[in-house]
Amino acid sequence: MGQNASMPQVRARDLQRLGQQKVKCGTLSVMQKKKAMKRWIILHRDGYKVYLYETQQDDEPIDVINLKGAKVDSDKKVTKTKLAVAIEQSGLIEQPGVPKKTFILKAKDTQEQTSWFEELQQVSMKFIENNK
Repeated sequence: MGQNASMPQVRARDLQRLGQQKVKCGTLSVMQKKKAMKRWIILHRDGYKVYLYETQQDDEPIDVINLKGAKVDSDKKVTKTKLAVAIEQSGLIEQPGVPKKTFILKAKDTQEQTSWFEELQQVSMKFIENNK
């Protein structure tokens, strides 16, 4: 994959070294054009971002979800599929330079969906509380 000037070069292994207090990692399916693609996901709690990699060994993320002011939802009416979490960038508080875009992350079971939903919502709400 070529280097993208707008995409931060954040190696998955470097983020993982921060430890479980700072990051949550796992493989989820990311819905893209009605097709689920397996991705290595890293939630960086202090950075309010979710990094998406093709594999755990990648040096560059293929996409980054900004959780600052994001709306996180697990309602099937929003996700359009079961066992999923929707993240709408700038959904609650508009962020300069962050386009409104919705990401759908699909879990393998209810426990995984709940765990990711709670983590993502907590990080998004932490940003909102800290920036009132």
